[in-house]
Amino acid sequence: MTISRKAYPSWFRRFKQWRPQPLFSWPTQCHVCATWCHDILCDSCALQHQPHDPACRACALDSLQPICANCLSSPPIWQACASAVSYVEPWRSLIIGFKFNEQAGLAAFFAKLMLANDHLQALVSTSTHLIPVPLSAKRQRQRGFNQASLLARHLARHKCIDQGLLRVTDTASQASLSREKRQANLTHAFAVHPAHRPHFIGKHLTLVDDVMTTGSTLHACALALLQAGAAKVDCVTLARAQSVPHADSL
Repeated sequence: MTISRKAYPSWFRRFKQWRPQPLFSWPTQCHVCATWCHDILCDSCALQHQPHDPACRACALDSLQPICANCLSSPPIWQACASAVSYVEPWRSLIIGFKFNEQAGLAAFFAKLMLANDHLQALVSTSTHLIPVPLSAKRQRQRGFNQASLLARHLARHKCIDQGLLRVTDTASQASLSREKRQANLTHAFAVHPAHRPHFIGKHLTLVDDVMTTGSTLHACALALLQAGAAKVDCVTLARAQSVPHADSL
């Protein structure tokens, strides 16, 4: 079935525009249906698994209102937040491959997907600097790269400050922890690099990460930036988990 150009949703047209158009590119197979194409997903699968919309502009959870009831009653520490997709298949498997299976080449595709989101793209454009959420030295050695740094560089290389934040405590993995334990686990885990602290005073900074689950990591990072004198902190992530399982169910 052929889909007319007019039938493409606006996010999908923007997504296609962000892809460079080389004179020639080798075909590859769609990661979902294995159809031969020239991108990570074929057009049909990209449309089928289109990003969630609409979402709360403060926490990026699905919401019919611009600001959800939870954020109205208890606003997050940051000003605004945007995510490109929900943390569901096929995005979940692609992100896991990106982080843990040495598929760093997916960063360009993911950044393109992020910039196709109007709200996210606006947060990137208006920020002074992009600050990747840091990994511990041990985890970065294991993976060979920081996925948040790769995303930030592809979003706006000239704005990215890789070492803007430091992870000063090698905390336990967040995956199996409840919301309360995640927050306690990250207490004093992040600090602003002394060399960059003067440049952050009074500036609009945007945190970049791959997945937002409870928001505990972004909260701890935003708090460190605000305490260092940042005037405003926003957050952008590739994916947003719409529900958080209890620790004893993992």
